[in-house]
Amino acid sequence: MFTQCCFGMFERIVLVPSYLAHRDESFIFVSPASECNKCKHRPACVEGLISGRIYRIIETREKTFECPVHGEVKPAKITMSDVRAALPEKVAIEGAIVNFTSIKCNDLRKDMYTLCNPVGIKPGDRVLVKKVEGFLGEYEGERLVLCIIRPY
Repeated sequence: MFTQCCFGMFERIVLVPSYLAHRDESFIFVSPASECNKCKHRPACVEGLISGRIYRIIETREKTFECPVHGEVKPAKITMSDVRAALPEKVAIEGAIVNFTSIKCNDLRKDMYTLCNPVGIKPGDRVLVKKVEGFLGEYEGERLVLCIIRPY
């Protein structure tokens, strides 16, 4: 289970593939493999992780366990990762918790697309605005700013 700290920061110990088990490494949890359903390590490994979220490893432990999917896994303390995103200026207030709304940007060639539709954040998610980094410009009539956000 995740433990809640200040400002919605969640930490949890999970099992991660040994090749990924490095401090500050990030990963996107997609979904458990079918082999996970019968694994005795499932509660410490994939239960409680949210599909589509980006997690960052805070620290790892040396002990290893066998895994039918990844071969070898290690315990690691993780947290939800910060994400860079474009937010409307009117809601971009450091420390605020807001509902994320993706900005309509369907042109994949534009640099703004990944900021308007950040990986790991879905429309309607509650997010903490950790930092406002600066004005990005106007896009489709909306004044946008670059922010560092985290799912709340």
